[in-house]
Amino acid sequence: MNQNIFVCGCERGGKVSRETVTALKNKLEERNTGYTYIEDMCGCIPKNPQDLVDIKNSDRSVIIGCQPRAMQCLLDYAIFCTCGTEMEYYNADKLLEDENLLSKLETGKDSITTVEYKEDWKPWYPVIDYNRCTSCMKCMNFCLFGVYDKDPDGKVLVTNPSNCKDLCPACARACPEQAIIFPKHHESIINGENDVVVVADGDSILDKIQNEDVYQVLSQRRKSFSASLLKTEQLKIAEEERRSCCADTDDPDCCSDDSSAKKDNKSECCGDTGENKDSSCC
Repeated sequence: MNQNIFVCGCERGGKVSRETVTALKNKLEERNTGYTYIEDMCGCIPKNPQDLVDIKNSDRSVIIGCQPRAMQCLLDYAIFCTCGTEMEYYNADKLLEDENLLSKLETGKDSITTVEYKEDWKPWYPVIDYNRCTSCMKCMNFCLFGVYDKDPDGKVLVTNPSNCKDLCPACARACPEQAIIFPKHHESIINGENDVVVVADGDSILDKIQNEDVYQVLSQRRKSFSASLLKTEQLKIAEEERRSCCADTDDPDCCSDDSSAKKDNKSECCGDTGENKDSSCC
């Protein structure tokens, strides 16, 4: 089997520490295990995805980097058809702690190649977990900068990643399914670390107690209540982050929640003509 190992260094975001990357490289080289070092997968995918074709051309590809869910969604964003490739994803820090698993990573070759990322642009943008996305359009409607669009079937797409404002994850907080991932963010609820979504439950607690185990119902109720509070807090933070991104605009109503205000002021805030044109605002 043609197996290849790919190590993402996250050099334009530091999501994977330099110490971890160096230790991982040393472990592989001590075993004479070849690998491909990707300087920054988040940057390469929108700018030079052709440099990553070996991932889909292998019988089995092992991807090591930040969060497995985030890396999988990144490759989905690259529109890589990996249906003929067996894919495995590992968090670099956790992999270093598992000597048994590390010992099984063999490629049958000792060559080391590097995929460079030379762009000035810092790769900060969202990717979508389509296993969770319901195409509710809340991310697209919440974002003011034209990052999202939809295809003829109504599927939400990230079409303009470079429009995204650096360090702004507001749309991810607005997503009810937690389907929006910013791989370089530090919060687990946003960077893809969380694998399970806990949502508020609106069913009658009395009905549940009559038909299910009371302790299990009450436990789930506490989780649901905590999730509801968390979501409310996330939406408040999202609004603050969105307003911060619009702080440089002249129109105070540009980021207003009132849709009519946005529509009426769009020509002033993000006009198609004039010296104050700001095409990124809306």
